[in-house]
Amino acid sequence: MNRKNKILMSTTIVLVLFLIGNFTTTHAADREWQAGDLFTFTDSFHQIIVNSDLDVGSQSNSEIEVIDTVTYNVTEINLLNGRYYAIITDVGGPGGNTGYDFTIDDFVATYLDNINLFLTVDYEWDYGTNSTKLVAFNAPLAAWPLIEPDWAKLNTAFIDMFNESEIIETVVDPYQPIIHNITLGEFLDSISYTFMGKDNLADAKKQMKSDTTEWSLIFDLTNGYNFS
Repeated sequence: MNRKNKILMSTTIVLVLFLIGNFTTTHAADREWQAGDLFTFTDSFHQIIVNSDLDVGSQSNSEIEVIDTVTYNVTEINLLNGRYYAIITDVGGPGGNTGYDFTIDDFVATYLDNINLFLTVDYEWDYGTNSTKLVAFNAPLAAWPLIEPDWAKLNTAFIDMFNESEIIETVVDPYQPIIHNITLGEFLDSISYTFMGKDNLADAKKQMKSDTTEWSLIFDLTNGYNFS
């Protein structure tokens, strides 16, 4: 039987941006957005997937780009429970006065307490090669439109989360009483990536200062589907 060799190439770009209004103070923890402020946000998602059949030399490409713009009218800020309330004024918005969490502690607990909240990585046993194989990847982090500007705490959380020894996936060996533990470092070594413009975690972490408010991550999974 002629075995088909296929490569799935996927590039995922994750940009995390937090808007805090007109930032005119040197104190990073000062919140300058207030009730009555209007903020317009544009959220974009761009993905390119290339499927190649190496046996016949065929290739198919698909590209997805989604751009969404929304305006928030901040109506109330509750410092006791760490929530603000806003009305989305665009056509098709939810209407009404909706509450949103905004504290750094809530954001860290939701996304950054461990790497498995930040990245979803799925490996399965490949019986064709008798090794573990990367079959799915996702970075489900969502940018919060408004957030408490405690950038020092947020950057520390990012730095602590990206621990190369953290286990991100486990696969049971079907032939031996072994559980294959795949760490973040092993996953990153199996793909190409840039984090804060750097291709290694040590240099990337140095880019995250106490006042950094923008983070960029690019994952290129071209060669990431045959990890053993």
